[in-house]
Amino acid sequence: MRILLPFLLLIVSLSAFGQFSSSLDCVGAMNIGYRYINPNKSDVPSGFIDIRNNEKADLRADVGINYNIKIGSNLYFRTGLRFANKGYNSRKFDNDHKWGIQSQNGVFNPNIPSGEKEKPNSQFKYHYFFIEIPLVARYEFLHKNKLSFYAEAGGAASYYMKSVTVQKLGSDRKLIKINDEAINNIQISTIFSVGANYQLNYKTQLFLQPTFNYNLTDLVSAPVNEHLYSAGLEFGCRHRIK
Repeated sequence: MRILLPFLLLIVSLSAFGQFSSSLDCVGAMNIGYRYINPNKSDVPSGFIDIRNNEKADLRADVGINYNIKIGSNLYFRTGLRFANKGYNSRKFDNDHKWGIQSQNGVFNPNIPSGEKEKPNSQFKYHYFFIEIPLVARYEFLHKNKLSFYAEAGGAASYYMKSVTVQKLGSDRKLIKINDEAINNIQISTIFSVGANYQLNYKTQLFLQPTFNYNLTDLVSAPVNEHLYSAGLEFGCRHRIK
């Protein structure tokens, strides 16, 4: 609740400016998530980057609500609450191999099958869950009939909730508990996006925007600089309050 109190006070203070129009958004997002690791940091353990190179980007989903207030002729301020799922995957490990237990002429031969059932491919999916409070400025620069176009820039303060690692073994899934004590609870990120609004009626808009989010804060308190980021598509519905 302590993290929500400043957000509620901000909403109340902004709503006091009655001369500006305001609105609420319901928003969803599909993002490609990954991470950046600085390979040139002097205290990165030897071989660490090579081990982490088996990871790849993956699709993640976010949901949230926004509060918008007009602060100029074409300028808006946006804040809100978002449940964000960030992370990435390992590449698939090929376990479809033969385990040799026999020998030819006293030499071990791995190509002679043991008779054991072949193991399915395995993969790990890493999920980091955050509650985000965005602080973003939106500028609408073009209006044409029911369409308007805009650009957004700003940041977000995120509170870390929990981590989940999913291991896939063929068609089976298994949750693995990981040590998340080193993860920084408060993370700061930058946000950039462009998009378009479609005016359904006087009170309702639909919007669609490609967006990019980069965590400035290290994911964990460790010698390795690891930063989560995502790029994707947001979509939602905006309802006018004033």
